Amino acid sequence: MAEIELIAARIRQTLVEVINEEVGGSMYSLNWLIERAKFHLDPAQCDGQIFVAESESGDIVGHTIVRVEREERSAESGEEQTNN
Repeated sequence: MAEIELIAARIRQTLVEVINEEVGGSMYSLNWLIERAKFHLDPAQCDGQIFVAESESGDIVGHTIVRVEREERSAESGEEQTNN
């Protein structure tokens, strides 16, 4: 669970960096971000995955979230987020 919380916090950091502190920091609650990360790990809900990069000491130093979006017409597209 600590890994999921770290990834959720880093998603928020990305929003702050891309948008700004005021908007990006308040777009989603930390609980929502945690649930969103869990969504990517649940094959019943999402065709996706979270990959983490670890240092030699085992600390998470980066992550990437990938998923396949399925539209009504069965077309596939993907989304990727990287944070380190």
